[in-house]
This record gives sequence, C-alpha cells and structure tokens, in this order.
Amino acid sequence: MNFRKLKYLSLVWLFTLCCCKAPASVQKESQTSPLQSLVESKLGANANIEKNISNTFALAYIAENRSISYIVIRLSDLKIVVNSKIERGSITWFKDMELKETRTPGIVKKNTKPDDNIKLIDLAQFVVQKR
Repeated sequence: MNFRKLKYLSLVWLFTLCCCKAPASVQKESQTSPLQSLVESKLGANANIEKNISNTFALAYIAENRSISYIVIRLSDLKIVVNSKIERGSITWFKDMELKETRTPGIVKKNTKPDDNIKLIDLAQFVVQKR
C-alpha cells in the first residue's frame, strides 16, 4: 500500500514538474525616468547613478579607459550643475552635500601630501532656495 502511494505521488510530482513550467523570461517594464533619460543622453546607457542622502542631487558617472566622466544633477529641476572628467581618479559622495574627487598622479613629486590630489566639491552653492 505504501509503495502504491509513493508511486502515485512520484507520478504526480513528475507530471507537475513537466507540465507546470515557469515563464522563460520575465519582462521588466521599460519605463525610464526623466533622470535616467538625461543621464543616458549625456553619459550613455551604462552610467551609474547615486543619489545623496537627502535626495536633492544625483551623481552620475561612467568609467572610460583610465578616465571617469561625471555629472551632478539637481533633482528639483533636473539641471546639470557640474560636468567634469577626471584622468586616473575617482568621484564619490563624501557628505550629503559634498563630493570627493580624487586624482591619481602619474608622477609623484617630492613634498606632496595625499590631500594635494583630493578636491572637495560643495553642492550647497547649487541649492535652489524656495521663496
């Protein structure tokens, strides 16, 4: 009796496995936001987008060979407030309203400090004040 139940359950399981196939591909909605469209038009489809903590600015960047092209967009009106390119370096969020641009020097000169290759970009100057 147990053998019959086991055989029956095995056949049901096999039938279910064969007949109930999951969809081959799940299609994502291809709605792109205005921010993504702006970034794609300026930097390309493979650009990375990182928003600051307060969601007031977005940093978009793309690495090309040894350089990084980046833009900073004010989210309230989708205006590009910074547009730059770094040869051998990086760009990251340092604080909520501050970016840290680090450049890697090709030739290290005497008496240089690590801070000589770091530039902080304050975004507070680009904030729109509501009236």
